[in-house]
Amino acid sequence: MTDTALNGGISSAHPAKSGAVVSVEAYRRYCHTLRMAYRAMGLVKDITDAGLHFTPFASFSGDRLQVLKTATYAMRARLTDVNPGLTAAFLETPALKEMTFNQRRVFIPIVNDEGLSWYADSPMMNFDFLVETFHGMHQNARVIYDIGGHQGVWALYYATCVPSSGRVYTFEPSIINIEIAALSFFLNDILNAVIVPAGIGDSNTHIQSTDDGLLISGDSHDINLMKLDWIMLESPDFIKIDIEGYEHELLKSMPDLFEFCQNVHLEIHVPHLVARGIDYRETFDKIPFDKVNVHHSVWGKLTRIGPDDVLTDFSTLLVTPRT
Repeated sequence: MTDTALNGGISSAHPAKSGAVVSVEAYRRYCHTLRMAYRAMGLVKDITDAGLHFTPFASFSGDRLQVLKTATYAMRARLTDVNPGLTAAFLETPALKEMTFNQRRVFIPIVNDEGLSWYADSPMMNFDFLVETFHGMHQNARVIYDIGGHQGVWALYYATCVPSSGRVYTFEPSIINIEIAALSFFLNDILNAVIVPAGIGDSNTHIQSTDDGLLISGDSHDINLMKLDWIMLESPDFIKIDIEGYEHELLKSMPDLFEFCQNVHLEIHVPHLVARGIDYRETFDKIPFDKVNVHHSVWGKLTRIGPDDVLTDFSTLLVTPRT
């Protein structure tokens, strides 16, 4: 992956091109994703084009920056209908981060303060998916589960790892992040990624984002939680789990996860678990160390660990099958 962005990591302008730079098929998937997300989360009553402020495809002309601005204007209107506070941290002018993933040029929308701080000027080694690839975890992958999708950057990368006939499922409970991820897929003509508008927990329920220690981006709104085994309809070749302490609930409800997939990026967020009164070893001990190799990744440096090792912080564990 190489960074080809302009102006210190963010591109604020690109040469205009004739015709649309986004496809009709990507636009249809974009609209469908948002209709289903708003409907499934019960955030609006009217999911028609007018009710969700969808801009007609013909209006998406000019370069990608203009497409971004047009889409963001409608995004603001949708989120304001849900809760005006949801757009409080939006940038006055959205921007694009231009990068290359697996020899494919991609464009990351920078829409709010969180996207700016996480993705605009992030060091390369902040992107753990590079270490996953180096470690061989995406080799020949056709189905990837991205649990804790945030703004879709990891799923965008994974979509360039699997073939066009493959699939990336990204799970995200925040409507702000769902909006931005869907926009990212639209801008990049990604057709093999599916956004599931839910977090993963130990039950199927609809709760407030402030309940039970949840850490959800943006202002408060009701969210969906789902058990992973209710939605894992395709056999995964790789799973990334980064859900701010809710890895405890995931492995509690699905302790046999590693029987379904042995290529797993598992984040164990010790501080979040401690804040909730949970011993991180309840999660750590569910890793079948007799069947898999486990490496602790810190800024790209991999250290082999075992069941007796101690974790103290936000720990990135890369789990691979023993050969």
